[in-house]
Amino acid sequence: MSHPETGTRQRSAPRTATDPDLVDRLVRLRTILPLMATDLARARRRAHALELENQRLAQRIEMLESKAPCSAE
Repeated sequence: MSHPETGTRQRSAPRTATDPDLVDRLVRLRTILPLMATDLARARRRAHALELENQRLAQRIEMLESKAPCSAE
């Protein structure tokens, strides 16, 4: 009997990677992944800083709007 996932995997991977191909991919990943992790951490810090700035500005707007005279024209 054949396992259903095996058939799916074989159809989705038309070319079998060789050992040198896999080693080359791993070397590239070992180079790229730390850079990606650094960029992701930087982006998360920046997103957090922007969220804090947005909250501060929203509070400032609320304060200014509450002090502004109501104009019902």
